[in-house]
Amino acid sequence: MATAEQILAIVSRRYLEMLVEYTAVERIWRGVYCWGAADTARKLKGLDLACGETVGICMATAAGAYGFDTEGAAELHVLNPVGHQLRPVEGLVVHRRDGAPLVMVSGRPATAPAWTAVEVARTLRRPRALATLDAALRCLAPRCCNKEGEGS
Repeated sequence: MATAEQILAIVSRRYLEMLVEYTAVERIWRGVYCWGAADTARKLKGLDLACGETVGICMATAAGAYGFDTEGAAELHVLNPVGHQLRPVEGLVVHRRDGAPLVMVSGRPATAPAWTAVEVARTLRRPRALATLDAALRCLAPRCCNKEGEGS
């Protein structure tokens, strides 16, 4: 993972273009590249690099991190970092969720699981919304229940 500036300090622009053309290097975001295919984790790290801080996740991306993404959205859903103005581009949806409860998931801020489940469900038709809420309950229930299965 590197910025164009970092790469161009080592190789020529033509060589970088050749690497991108032959798919050895993939352009993830404007001015950010990675070696090999860009999965969700690499795309998020690329945003972190571009912003200079860890970018929070929400909606389907947070649901995926918690294990209850029932829709398989291809886009990344991120929170606009304070002091930055991320612009939505193809594959990136930027949200403002001022006051949303945040927790850390694998070292990344994310909207809280219950908040995420409700936010995602609000965007879906009733059968899909129920499927999402059911998946969230199944996924999150062990975290909030003790060994006897009763709420803690």
